[in-house]
Amino acid sequence: MISVKKGRHCQRMKAELRRRYKPSLFQHIGMQSSLKGKVQKLKDKDFGKQMLHRAHVNPPAELKTSLKAYQKFKIQKAYIGEDIFWATSPVKGDFILITFTPPIELDGFLIRSGNTDHPSDKFYNSVADILPSIPLDKEYSSLFNKTDNGFYSVTDFDKNGLANVSLKEPIGKINSIRIRVLATSDFWVLISEVGLNCIFVE
Repeated sequence: MISVKKGRHCQRMKAELRRRYKPSLFQHIGMQSSLKGKVQKLKDKDFGKQMLHRAHVNPPAELKTSLKAYQKFKIQKAYIGEDIFWATSPVKGDFILITFTPPIELDGFLIRSGNTDHPSDKFYNSVADILPSIPLDKEYSSLFNKTDNGFYSVTDFDKNGLANVSLKEPIGKINSIRIRVLATSDFWVLISEVGLNCIFVE
């Protein structure tokens, strides 16, 4: 039996699947449209603006956070590059946890907080940790500060709100990446970019 849906239902379903990139990836140029009577807009309203978030193709992961998201700006959207993550002021002990199943090999990652519209909404007094799937050898564990539950602290967020990690040593597969807030902030926090550099083994 064929199910007939109303046009409104179809429009809603398409809107859920369609990704809207801002600023737009392509731009129409020219003074006239090929369609008679059509007014050709020369520029989309958001074209040419500085990007407020940056998209990366990241591996599947489970994301958890103690931070309270503002409206629709969820951490999952920032991870897949669909939108920013925006949350109310972090307090000491807040976290974001990115867990990979199965574990993955990385040679680095970056997490960028703040953007041009909200430059103050970034991570202050915060660190990025990793959880290797196998405990590190003494040779490598001395490079990082061991924290709790097998995690190692690999970098602080700098004054620009960026955590940029290069894992040059062969530390093996990683179960999780964690962001930890070490002190309560007076500002909200916004994540505009999450980029993982995966190692692909054939």
